[in-house]
Amino acid sequence: MFELPELLTLAVQVNETLDGKVVRKGSLGNAPHKFVWYNRSPGEFEALTRGKKIGKAWVRGKWLFIPREPGYVLLLGECGARVLFHPPGAAVPKKFRLHLAFEDGSALTAMTQMWDELDLHNRRGGYVRIMDKNAVGRPCPQCRSKVEKIQYLGGVCYYCPGCQE
Repeated sequence: MFELPELLTLAVQVNETLDGKVVRKGSLGNAPHKFVWYNRSPGEFEALTRGKKIGKAWVRGKWLFIPREPGYVLLLGECGARVLFHPPGAAVPKKFRLHLAFEDGSALTAMTQMWDELDLHNRRGGYVRIMDKNAVGRPCPQCRSKVEKIQYLGGVCYYCPGCQE
């Protein structure tokens, strides 16, 4: 499941690595998964991504917004994924939920993954955890409300009810 530090890191890396790249072909998943939902058919997605330029990514909550200009936004988040950049000539995974091939021969793929914090370049995230099992019942570093634990989609989430009203 994506955590805010992962998404913030991914947004910075998307902006450093993908900003301005033009999509040659976009493909939706070739291996079904029960936690992945699409709002377009594969054919529609391919048509909507072809020729679109990647813009500056941003984060809101647990969602990563990646503009495909003009007029569209790729939205990743909530359930988590391994989002990877592949330089020109690098192999891409055989199974994926999303594949964007760029005109320069590089690619972006996403696979469903609920844990194992990796960045866009397949390196361990290295983020400092703030909301984890050790934070439950302690004051939030931002607003001082007590951090809570809830069950969500078969996993556990730690959050501050004061900050996430």
